[in-house]
Amino acid sequence: MAYDGEWTTNADKRHDYLSERVPLVYDLCAAAKAEPLFSGLTTRVRSSSDRSDQEILNHVVKVLAIAEAGSRLSELSLRLSSVVDSRFFDNVTIQSHREWAPDAEASVPRLPSSAATSRGIELVQDFNDRYAFNERPEYGTSVAVGVEVVARSQESLHAWIARVTEAGFS
Repeated sequence: MAYDGEWTTNADKRHDYLSERVPLVYDLCAAAKAEPLFSGLTTRVRSSSDRSDQEILNHVVKVLAIAEAGSRLSELSLRLSSVVDSRFFDNVTIQSHREWAPDAEASVPRLPSSAATSRGIELVQDFNDRYAFNERPEYGTSVAVGVEVVARSQESLHAWIARVTEAGFS
């Protein structure tokens, strides 16, 4: 899933939308005679900014309490993977992002930082019950687990969004 605008900050809106669709995904699997081995949800959230690249990087470094960014840092990407309740993986990547307008004429486009059309911070979360699948041979996922994955992933994601934006990031 990719969210922008109100979807980025409205956890109830995300949760309701996704929870209503979990049974449909399992129905599609049943119709195809495919049995899911585990359930998961990957979500990407972007928070765009008018700040400079260096200010964005300094903000991420501060939020994550990692080494000083310094003026040589050009991009940042950090992936964290946690085991939750001996059942779930909660994989989160926090990174800087930049986008440029497409240039159909260039075989190899030049991407100067000053020409970026968008920049900011991106969170990518993959929350799933693959840990239980890996560790317990008898394990089987279900619609109920899929709904739980949605709820727990959004809970974790909302905490990350709050953490990244708490210091007035814009």
